[in-house]
Amino acid sequence: MATNSKTKTRKKQNDTIELEGELLNTVSYSTYFCRMPLFTSFRIFNRAQENLRGLTVSITGSNNLIIPSEIAVDEIPHESSMEISADNLLNPKYLSDLEEVTPCTVQVKVACENEIICTLKANVEALPIDYWNGLSGNAEMLASFVRPKLADCQKILAEAGLQLRTWGYSSDWSGYAGNDKNGVRNAAAAVFSAIRRLDIERVAGGDLTQSGSAGDISKILQGKKATPLELALFAASCFESTKLNPVIVLGKSKVGVGVWLYESCFSSPIQDDMTVIERYVADGVNNLAVFDADDLFSHKNASFTTSEAHVASFLKSGAFEICLDVKRCRIGGVFPLPLKVKTGAGYELLDDRQHSYNEKPTSVIDAGKYEFDKTFSKDKGWQRRLLDLSLKNNLLNFRYQKDCLHILSANLASFCEKLEGRETFTLNANNAQIKDATFFGALMLKAGDADGFVSGACHSTANTLRPGLQIIKTAPGVSSVSSFNLMVVPMGGNKYIEDD
Repeated sequence: MATNSKTKTRKKQNDTIELEGELLNTVSYSTYFCRMPLFTSFRIFNRAQENLRGLTVSITGSNNLIIPSEIAVDEIPHESSMEISADNLLNPKYLSDLEEVTPCTVQVKVACENEIICTLKANVEALPIDYWNGLSGNAEMLASFVRPKLADCQKILAEAGLQLRTWGYSSDWSGYAGNDKNGVRNAAAAVFSAIRRLDIERVAGGDLTQSGSAGDISKILQGKKATPLELALFAASCFESTKLNPVIVLGKSKVGVGVWLYESCFSSPIQDDMTVIERYVADGVNNLAVFDADDLFSHKNASFTTSEAHVASFLKSGAFEICLDVKRCRIGGVFPLPLKVKTGAGYELLDDRQHSYNEKPTSVIDAGKYEFDKTFSKDKGWQRRLLDLSLKNNLLNFRYQKDCLHILSANLASFCEKLEGRETFTLNANNAQIKDATFFGALMLKAGDADGFVSGACHSTANTLRPGLQIIKTAPGVSSVSSFNLMVVPMGGNKYIEDD
């Protein structure tokens, strides 16, 4: 059974507010992955004769295990209590990177108008991603280490299928469909035989009543070494891969694994009445077929039937404490954990879809069957660009490059107004020409900043006409220009100008 710590605290200045919380002793990445809340119960009691309004509940941790959270409580009626929903408190990044057991102090503060009126503290242990809580904790989380999508399971099933053929059974793994109890039991025995041929070396396991490592079943075939718990989890993964319902029987130092012989499961994930298991494996009932995980190792010489007898004797001696029903755990929301694999950039978590050999690939998008409106107005184009909120949109994330034009204008509104009606623009080939007085004067005249300018005293006819032709240009329909010289003499006036 799961054991949780329950802590109560009350502010010493008055007896009106009381916090009561019940939270898990240990958490791991499986706690977050299976969406299990840190607080199984969290209530605020108002013992006062009047309603409490405007409360703020803040939850923090002594390290990065807890994501800081604030919960607003509008009102708690007098002489009543309110259940507080505190979700999404565990930090998945911290839990996935954790390499050792780390304690954390969870602190809860209740404030009213920025004044703290009540506090609660509790200690929680954070476990690495490959750890489970042990028999003294939330033992059903062990089902998250049963991974039926492993490619190694298919290798075992291929060998077991050959064994089934020699016994006169089909090698097609169809689960309970079309199979009686004998057919399912022989399928379990074929898996037992296939794992036994691997000659796995036994590694001593720890005390299963305490939290510890569940191991990595993806490395068993490569390393040829495993603990009894690891090999039991691997066998359960193979059983679940064949669409059978596996069970794992656990004691302080003993592990058994097997399957239901018909389509069924217990009403709860954990069955702690071992007399029920003893009755279910007995001859004549045969609801379960369970064998000893120790008999899977290379130093053991035991058949499947002999190993079943070993489990029956251990059940009578009280060596087992609980039976974990994997099917019921799946119904309760305990799913296979992602695999933590090492890559060039560090570690990566791969879920079932990413490491399964038979996962159907996602459909690609056939852009050819979509019709795009290639002709749209300039305003429509600007609208599309404004709706693009990604960093690729130069309107939002402008980056000055060689294809950009840097414009300085004294009157930006007037400049933009003159650009609106133009389709093409001409840029001067040499910006240094603007420094010339005739070019600058022609630009002022073009912009309307001058009514005219006088030139020719120190400029040739060509240099005088060139700015006008390039900037002011000729009138519509005029292809050639002409010029004349106007001379003013010091004495006698000009015969072309009448005196006033």
